[in-house]
Amino acid sequence: QAAVHACLTADTVLAGLLGTGSRIHDRAPRGAAVPFVALGEMRLARIGAGGGPIHEHTLVVRIVSRADGRREAAAIADRIDALLDAADLAPEGHRLVSMRLVERVVSESRDRRFVDGQLRFRAVTEPL
Repeated sequence: QAAVHACLTADTVLAGLLGTGSRIHDRAPRGAAVPFVALGEMRLARIGAGGGPIHEHTLVVRIVSRADGRREAAAIADRIDALLDAADLAPEGHRLVSMRLVERVVSESRDRRFVDGQLRFRAVTEPL
């Protein structure tokens, strides 16, 4: 998660899409300026033979945009997908074997005030 956060916060194009100030968060803050990105649910499973050291990670990246911001949310999602697809992430003590987008959903919030986007990524790592 730290490697993903560092990758996203280092990108000036993503920062330009999000606007001024820090808009990439470890979790969705209350009252944050929109649009913003928050790292969401993260799961870890051992997938190596016999419970070996190979791990599968599932990470959700959440986007919150204005109600009229479906295009805005889609542009932010496109950038995040491109960044993480091309990233040479270096999780501490591990080697990233693969990382790919599994699912992308952009929808209106129930109260119709915001557009919510969710990107679900699958990563596989092994210890160094």
